[in-house]
Amino acid sequence: MEELIEDVERIIDVYKQNIERQKKYHDYPFTNNPDHYFRLMMLQKAIEVWSNCLEKIQKNWKQLDIQYSKDLTVAADEVYRRNPTQQIKKYTILVHVPKSIKEHIVNAPEKLPKTIKILNSRVETDEQYLLRHLPVIISQMNKYNKKITSLENIKTFSPMYRKSTLEVDEKLTKQLNNLLKKDEHSV
Repeated sequence: MEELIEDVERIIDVYKQNIERQKKYHDYPFTNNPDHYFRLMMLQKAIEVWSNCLEKIQKNWKQLDIQYSKDLTVAADEVYRRNPTQQIKKYTILVHVPKSIKEHIVNAPEKLPKTIKILNSRVETDEQYLLRHLPVIISQMNKYNKKITSLENIKTFSPMYRKSTLEVDEKLTKQLNNLLKKDEHSV
């Protein structure tokens, strides 16, 4: 699509240069020479046609951006609904969109600003991943009969939790306490 836009822009430039060249080499008013006048009118008409074509192509990108952003949102929601074990990154989401959308996002991201913004906003941060993955770690620890009394037990069991910041540790501790209370009530 990008190549098509570049080609159309080149064609328009060639026509504009041709018109300027045609005007330049005639010192007399071009209306005195019908052949010259007709040639200029045809060149001007060709520019209008190609300009309309370029406008439609660019408008098509805007429509594609709107549609792709909707499709990407649905795909991201589906990924989060499935609750994968790995962190949700850009390509984790892109695997769930049609190939044509993925190719456009990879090859022409500047033409799809809304779609790119949504994609970047749906990528999971390390903090979000640690919080989302905590119940899985707890179930794994229960499976292996590991004692869960604090976040330190989880950090010992799962190395990825050792990299967390103090702020994330507070959130994890709070979520861990909530999860442990639910387990106590269910037993």
